[in-house]
Amino acid sequence: MEEVLLPPVRFATSAFLMTHIAAATATLSWLIVEWKTPRQTNTSWSSLWCRWQVLLQLPRHLVLLVRLLRSPIGFGAGAICYLGVNIKNFFGYDDSLDAVGVHGVGGTFGALATGLFASKAINAAGADGAFFGNPSLFLIQLLSVAVAIVYAFSITWIILKVLDRTMGLRVQQDEEVQGLDLSQHGESGLYLLIRTA
Repeated sequence: MEEVLLPPVRFATSAFLMTHIAAATATLSWLIVEWKTPRQTNTSWSSLWCRWQVLLQLPRHLVLLVRLLRSPIGFGAGAICYLGVNIKNFFGYDDSLDAVGVHGVGGTFGALATGLFASKAINAAGADGAFFGNPSLFLIQLLSVAVAIVYAFSITWIILKVLDRTMGLRVQQDEEVQGLDLSQHGESGLYLLIRTA
């Protein structure tokens, strides 16, 4: 006897499955773009980072999208976030956690993709996107992204200015060379056992 899933269960199952499929395709596209980039690669970290960024950024959007488009959107997200992470080298800003490239670029892409590809066929309580006859959703998403960028930049700038005036943003170079775990926290974050023969 075939089990019949109730609509909410089917919806949740689809969201769970497609989120992971999109994350897997994003990981694949990140690895392909990184492999084609003429520099030394670190595929183990980048593939984990890419999968993490898709799991963070796209699930809320993927639920609304047509099933067949989830993998291409995931594929695009991986390539776009790879490029987003590497723009810091071009602009020269310090972003050791890649927050701009992963959350900023990835979140922007996910929000705009929702405005394009959302469909009531998947979620009747939602709205159709631009490719399904409702360009106003894309404009709403575009405005939301613009407001979020201005807000995040403004608040971050204020926080950094306050921190710079009160305690400074950077440590001394000798402390950085010694390692922040020792110079700032008084402990070693990484113990290396070296055997001598």
